[in-house]
Amino acid sequence: MITHRGQKKGKGLLTSLDLFQKTDKEVKVRSRAGGILTMVGAMIVFLLVCYEFYIYLSSDIVQTISVDTTRNGKITLDFDISFDELHCNEVTVEAMDQMGNVYEPLPYPGRSLRTVQKGGTEGCRIAGQLTVRKLQGIVQFIPGDIRGMEQHHINQMNPMHLNELLKRFNPSHLVHTFAFGPKLPNRVNPLEGYRMGADGIARQQYYLQLVPSKYVTSWSSTSSFQYSVTNHTQDLEVSFELATLPGVFMRYDISPMLVYMEERPHYLTHFLVKVCAVVGGVWVVMGLTFSTLRSIGEMLNKVD
Repeated sequence: MITHRGQKKGKGLLTSLDLFQKTDKEVKVRSRAGGILTMVGAMIVFLLVCYEFYIYLSSDIVQTISVDTTRNGKITLDFDISFDELHCNEVTVEAMDQMGNVYEPLPYPGRSLRTVQKGGTEGCRIAGQLTVRKLQGIVQFIPGDIRGMEQHHINQMNPMHLNELLKRFNPSHLVHTFAFGPKLPNRVNPLEGYRMGADGIARQQYYLQLVPSKYVTSWSSTSSFQYSVTNHTQDLEVSFELATLPGVFMRYDISPMLVYMEERPHYLTHFLVKVCAVVGGVWVVMGLTFSTLRSIGEMLNKVD
């Protein structure tokens, strides 16, 4: 049978373990400084919780690199380029891969082979889409109506007109769009927005290194390409017969490596833990600040 003394002893033990000590209402003092600190603390808590909520809604992108084992397949290229000094019947576009397969672009309705006015002169804006094999290749914008590649081409243009065109073919251009594959979040296509200006006939060459990329989320997976680019401009001299064909040539090669990007969401439990840490941390700091200020004030009052 439990005695009264045993009950008091057990109660005293539990009381000694109480970390939530309470102050009687009669000895509580409210002050203006305390109210100000409370408002400041509440505002800080609100801002930090909003920030943590923003972080919770966002995702972390984890990147890994591995060997690309899918060497076969297709690549889609979207392009949109303005030529400042050329009419649309003076330039043609085509692509070829290392196996000799020639590809012609599918035009975008209302956007391909469109003559544009700029500064009183006519130019041409060419937009379209190419679907090529996943092989090393080249996309070229060349004079007239040429079929084939560089050393092996047949031009459908009148020879007299072609000869005159070659001697004044100025490939100055602005790249609006040049992208391989579907759009990826935060992907930057370095050629987009690039302007090349030439004083006369010239040959502009771009060298692109394509990197296969895969972007994975909780609900989807997208395979695409990122690329880096270098370029070289060669000014050509007007002669009776040009040894080098003017134009814009975009050579691309495909990296054997694959960039794997995984979007990882933040868990609700992490958010709740961070919110608890924010609220508790801020109130502890505010309490220490108030106690320190009050102690300083009391010391100053004693000195006076």
